[in-house]
Amino acid sequence: MSEETTIYPPSKCAWCSGTGEWNVAPGLCASCIVCGGKGNVAVGQPPLLCVQCDGKGRVSTISPCLTCAGTGWESYLTKPKAKKAA
Repeated sequence: MSEETTIYPPSKCAWCSGTGEWNVAPGLCASCIVCGGKGNVAVGQPPLLCVQCDGKGRVSTISPCLTCAGTGWESYLTKPKAKKAA
């Protein structure tokens, strides 16, 4: 029996521009709501920018893009998963 692992390499989070921080208000930062402070997100291959927000992760200054959940990518995972072959 063999196991197959799908690899989702990290890509820069569009919401925080890879900083891992979210500027809540002037002078007040919190962990990024999209990447959880990591600065990157797991992206399925091939990596494709979100067509709704053009890879920006937002449709306005305060709202994450609902299509990509603020990641900026068409195919993403909040937690990488491993697939097992039967």
